[in-house]
Formats: sequence, structure tokens, C-alpha cells
Amino acid sequence: MIGRFIFEYPGQQVPCNQTILNIYHRFETSGCINACDKCYHEDREPRPIPEERFERELNVCAFVEANEPCSSTQISCEVHIPDRTVRHILTKHKYRSFKLKKTHEIFPDDYIRRMEFCEEMRRKVDENEDFIKNILFTDESSFSLHAPHNPAVARYWSQENKHLSVPLRTQYPKKLNIWAGILGDNIVGPFVINGTLNGERYLEMLEQVIVPAVRNLNVNFRDIWFQQDGCPAHNARPVQEFLGRTFPGRLICHRGTIPWPARSPDLTPLDFYLWGHLKHQIYRYPHERPANLDELRAKILQFSNSITPEILSNVRTEFYDRLGYCEAQQGNLFEHLIK
Repeated sequence: MIGRFIFEYPGQQVPCNQTILNIYHRFETSGCINACDKCYHEDREPRPIPEERFERELNVCAFVEANEPCSSTQISCEVHIPDRTVRHILTKHKYRSFKLKKTHEIFPDDYIRRMEFCEEMRRKVDENEDFIKNILFTDESSFSLHAPHNPAVARYWSQENKHLSVPLRTQYPKKLNIWAGILGDNIVGPFVINGTLNGERYLEMLEQVIVPAVRNLNVNFRDIWFQQDGCPAHNARPVQEFLGRTFPGRLICHRGTIPWPARSPDLTPLDFYLWGHLKHQIYRYPHERPANLDELRAKILQFSNSITPEILSNVRTEFYDRLGYCEAQQGNLFEHLIK
């Protein structure tokens, strides 16, 4: 039989004796040499499911229903069947594979503060529809010279394992710390932070860079509300005193007129839009990624300047909608509800 196979199919890999026996046994028992159930003719009555196989499928489905979320590897270890068989059973019974989404942490006390913030903000917007346009949303973020490493997609093809590695950390990281703001139809900045952000350096940026840039915009400075999160540099006493004098009664921050709720990046336009948009554009095509920090700075400015007033109008609408989602969830996470 092996000799005939070599003669009929020259150049093809010769199956071992066990493979041939398995095919022969499958044909004798099922009338088909394919292991897939789809190979049976429509007029052929389906084979009865063996009791052992039925029980195995039942155990897999029952484990999934009782232990969501769980991976096929976890199911395989608990039910004691191969991972490939687990995936086949789940697919057969209309289960689908979904990725777990990373979310920020929320403490029990945060729910009430987030609810109070959303209610206050929605009340002010309902009283004055231009209120959101007068908020200067601010935040900081780091941009690395290289795209963030994702181990889930870090693969390479080779005939043998070459034990290649990717350095994740360096003693001298090549990155830029960026401050930016969104005010109405304007992007304020982005501005590069020289070194690590602390209270002294942040106060210097506010006095010499940020506030002068806002005053140069075609807006009424006395109507502007300044928003910032609870970063330690933001809470320094000199910073708080300067902001209190510059934006009297118009602060949205930790100790401001409207208290900003801790751990709420899902409510900040820079977090839920700007930073993700800029990093997607910068790291989108590997052959167009910046080669040095100067190019990285230029690309950050290029893509931020390309954001249109229409886009920022949609961002404001998104912010207002997120306030409603947060209220509907009683201050809990809500981004899974946004389509």
C-alpha cells in the first residue's frame, strides 16, 4: 500500500501506518473518511451521538455557563480534554470567542462622587448649552518613540525557534511627556513637558505657556472653566493658589468648585478620544513611525492640528452622552454600553 501511494503521489509526504489504519477504521464505522460531520450526505441519517461524547459536550457547556468568563485552556484543564476539542465543541454549540477589555479600577467610594459630578455637569449643560464649550479639559500623556509592545501579537514565523526577544525597558527611555487641552473648537498645545512633571514644573508651564496660550485664543477668558484630574503635581499648593486666582470659582478639579471624581478617565475627552487618536495615527504604519524624538514631536503636532472643529463638536456630544451613561450605571463603568 505504501509503495502504491508513493507511485500515485510522487513528492507527497507518506502517511504512517497508524494514519492509514485510522482512516480505514473511520470508513468502516461511519462510511466516510473525513472526521467532519458535514461530509455526510443529506439523505443519510445522522449517526447517534455516543453517550460518552454527549456527556463530554455537556460538561464543556455546563462549565462555561457556570464559570464565565473562562478560556478554552482553563476549560481543557478542568474537563480533562484537549484544548482543540474544547474549541470544536464550543463552536458547534454556537459559542464565540471574545476578548477581555481592560478597564480602570474604581473604588467603592467613587460611585457616589461620579454620580454627583455627572448630575451637576448635566444640570449646568441643561441650563446653558454652551457650558461644555467653555470647559478647558486638560491632561498629560507619554508618547514612546516605539509602538507599545503587545505580546498577544508578537509572533514570528521560522522553521526553528531562534529564541528572539524584544527589549521592553531601557535605562534611558526614548519618550516625550505631553500636556494638551481641549477648549471648545480648539486644541491647546500640545506642549512638551521637560522632564518628570512635578508641582514646580507644572506651575511654571501654567504661568509661562498654558495660560498665555489660552488668552491668545478667540474666547472670553472670564467664561473658561479649568479642568484637571487628581495628579499629585496638580494638587500642589502653589498650583492650586495660582489656578484659584486665574480661574476664580471656575475650577473642575480635586478641590475645585465642581469636584472632579477620582479614577474617571472615561469622562475625560483627552483620555477617551485625543490620546488614543494621536497614538493610533503615529503608530499605525510601521514604515511611517518616527525615527527620533524630533520626528515624534512633529507628528504629534501634525495630527493634533488636523483635528477639525466638527470632530471636537462630536467629542463634546460624546462627553455629554457619557455623563448620562455614567448616571444610568449608578457611577459604575459604562463603556461596554457604548456602541
